Amino acid sequence: MKLVLSTAAFLLLFVACQSNEAPKKDPGTATETSSIQFDNTKDPVCGMEVAPSFTDTCHHEGKVYGFCSEHCKESFKADPSSYMDKLN
Repeated sequence: MKLVLSTAAFLLLFVACQSNEAPKKDPGTATETSSIQFDNTKDPVCGMEVAPSFTDTCHHEGKVYGFCSEHCKESFKADPSSYMDKLN
């Protein structure tokens, strides 16, 4: 009986993981970059060029900004106005 329940539980988890439903996201942070168009060409904190593979993003004033790391994203979020002149 334990084997049947364990197998059933495994199958349920497996099917749930294979779902096509997109994961819920924090509205202030995007994690998938495949369809994201960044509103900046360089990381406003460190100056690195923004690449499609960047996963640290932040929404600010209706725009999506890409960052090279969580550290840069958090620095920007703490004081966005100090970095606005460095964008693009």
